[in-house]
Amino acid sequence: MNPLLLIAFVEKDPKLAEPVLLQLLKFWPLTNSQKEVLFLGELEEILELTQPAEFQRVLVPLFRQLARCLTSAHFQVAERSLFLWNNEYIVSLVAQFRHDVLPMLFGPLQENAANHWNPAVHGLTLNVRKMFQELDDQLFEECRQHWEDEQQQQRARDDARQRQWGDVAREATKAAAARGMPNGAVGSGSETYTPLLPPETLSLRRAERGRAGGGGERRAAPHSPLPPSQRRPNIDGE
Repeated sequence: MNPLLLIAFVEKDPKLAEPVLLQLLKFWPLTNSQKEVLFLGELEEILELTQPAEFQRVLVPLFRQLARCLTSAHFQVAERSLFLWNNEYIVSLVAQFRHDVLPMLFGPLQENAANHWNPAVHGLTLNVRKMFQELDDQLFEECRQHWEDEQQQQRARDDARQRQWGDVAREATKAAAARGMPNGAVGSGSETYTPLLPPETLSLRRAERGRAGGGGERRAAPHSPLPPSQRRPNIDGE
């Protein structure tokens, strides 16, 4: 459907903002960054016509999608999503529901501020973060503390996972040593586990290789099509 028609419908009946926004989020492009930029522009125009009641009903899926856009590696997508905070009406809606919005955006904003490669996106991120801090400093500090606690817990989980893998590698090495495996046959990382065959299987395979390699009866000489009088003498005694 033509985007202008969608905007016209919402202008005519603001209650249509909710289903229109939900459909826009449902069909959000996942792999085409240029389309994402267009969708963000369309999103801004519809949000300008959205009343607080409709905004509250779409708030969670809306800002989950915006959180993904904020941290996009494609700088135009991240930049266009941050430009939404230049719109005074959208900022007023965000301020009204800041207790729901900021917890969803704090992590992505911190990630951008620390790691985003594009200087423009980095600067816009700092501006938006500062705006939230000035809007409600207490809420901002609560979100910061919660985010730092989550980061610490994640690091603890990662450390525990690494210790568990280390324990698994050590137990595998002990088991290999108990079976008489050479050092290095079992390990971690790129090393692979190479089990030894039972002795009886190795003996059987050696015997089979001996028979196949000439250890049995000698094979007969190939038949010559020449009569015996014209054949060359066999100087090797064969």
